[in-house]
Amino acid sequence: MCHYALEPHRGDDPSAAERLTLGFSTADVVLVGARLGKLVELVNDHDLEWIGVVDPRYAGLASKASPCIVSIVVTRLDKAD
Repeated sequence: MCHYALEPHRGDDPSAAERLTLGFSTADVVLVGARLGKLVELVNDHDLEWIGVVDPRYAGLASKASPCIVSIVVTRLDKAD
């Protein structure tokens, strides 16, 4: 991973309040969800095992401290559109 950026996500869905962009040499990975600061901590500690998307309807069922990801988009940088 080359860099990351945690930013507010513009949208009206409270389960998608944040956007975390992970920059790699060949792709950008954008995670949209809530409480994504915990993911940043895990990345910094080299302790992130896996991530997955949760239907926004179930975002409130998870622990209030755990992240909730409602969308993952991978954009390859080495492919022309």
